[in-house]
Amino acid sequence: MIEQKNNIFHLTTKNSSYVFQILQNNVIEHIYYGRRLVNPFMDIKALQTKASSLNKYNNYIDSRSNLCLDLLPRELTTEGKGDYKTPSCTILDTKTFNKTLDFKFIKYQEKNGIVRFSDTLPQAIGSETNCQNLIISLLDNTQDLELELIYTIFPEADVITKRTILKNTGTNEIVITESASSVLDFSSSAFTLKTFDGEKTITNGKTVFETCSNYAASPLLVLEKNNGECYYLNLIYSGASKTTIEKTASGLLHIVQGVNFSVNQLTLKKDESFEAPEAVLAYNPVS
Repeated sequence: MIEQKNNIFHLTTKNSSYVFQILQNNVIEHIYYGRRLVNPFMDIKALQTKASSLNKYNNYIDSRSNLCLDLLPRELTTEGKGDYKTPSCTILDTKTFNKTLDFKFIKYQEKNGIVRFSDTLPQAIGSETNCQNLIISLLDNTQDLELELIYTIFPEADVITKRTILKNTGTNEIVITESASSVLDFSSSAFTLKTFDGEKTITNGKTVFETCSNYAASPLLVLEKNNGECYYLNLIYSGASKTTIEKTASGLLHIVQGVNFSVNQLTLKKDESFEAPEAVLAYNPVS
């Protein structure tokens, strides 16, 4: 189910809630993912990140004027605007060599059923009655780029999928150096990390899992809390993938998952698009 009120979006499955909001300068703040909430619109102030800016020149523009982008949990991250977390979308303009991106929210749309890939990538299956889509459209006016964040909610399966579509609407060719399927931020890094290679400790800095082909190394991640709550993250994709898990200086756990562009970068001409593969998120209150 999708609820929207006062620029707050609440996506629900049988046991989980996923919440984000559009802030005053049209940047998206990730608020919460976990056990299903009764009324997130009442709890929004308690759920929002409360942190002081480490750099007074990178202040973020909203009612919490001392909060900068680097400390803000987000639905996407980019370079050049004071956010030093691992970026989920990076490009290079082949004419100006500009790399700075500043995507702003412009509209949203809800659809029943599955929004199909225009390409032949595999994706989750659903009908008009058992899943819903929320499509968030963003625009970077300087680079003339459009970005869609597509969330598909499967309430009974207790699953949310995420993917992105990046479109070049400008005249200059761009080189994509990163265009991830999913960003997921947690305000705490108090998790045990499990992969098919075993259990790993989350440490300060970055841990990167890169593959040239997923048939030999699945991108599945399991994050488990001490109380038994579990989060499952995966990609519906058999090609080269990359997952970055970053524990930031402020204590955020920042996870970026998608295609491994170090294997093969992609050039987009005017009106060409790149569709990232679908990421799957699931939450279980008991492991």
